[in-house]
Amino acid sequence: MDVIEAQVLIQAAKYTASKMRWQAKPGRSSGYFQYYTVLWLQNEIREDLYLRMVYRGEKTQTYGRARIPCGRNLSVNLIASNQRILAYDLADQPHANRTGKGLPYYGQTIRGLHRHIWTAEGEGYAEPLVLTDDHTQTIIEAFLQETHITLDGGYRPPPPEQLTLF
Repeated sequence: MDVIEAQVLIQAAKYTASKMRWQAKPGRSSGYFQYYTVLWLQNEIREDLYLRMVYRGEKTQTYGRARIPCGRNLSVNLIASNQRILAYDLADQPHANRTGKGLPYYGQTIRGLHRHIWTAEGEGYAEPLVLTDDHTQTIIEAFLQETHITLDGGYRPPPPEQLTLF
């Protein structure tokens, strides 16, 4: 897929084929939830075009006696033909840009909330994303607006985080 094809898909009006319902993410430890749906485009369900969101609430990792707090993670993705053509990520881990030669953040490491865009080299380039806040709903709604996706039934928050008592 080239950059123009990706931009055409991003700019086209799309609708989710299912209402937003977070489900436990298979193959992950507890606390990970996902919402996944194919998209309607021009009155046709496109099996190769979908919206995927993955959420993990704040948690504490324990290594021996050390307790390390980990912030929440959120990834909101527009996938076309198994390629992530646009994504917003909020993660603890920094992102190193190894693609996107000639773009402003090529070769740099991005921390915090960032936006992945499709480049001539494919996926993997990210740039900082500044929103009014980093609430889950704010990030998702900004992504839906940029990608022209209408969410059937509107936004639903992820399940409440489970607290562990020690």
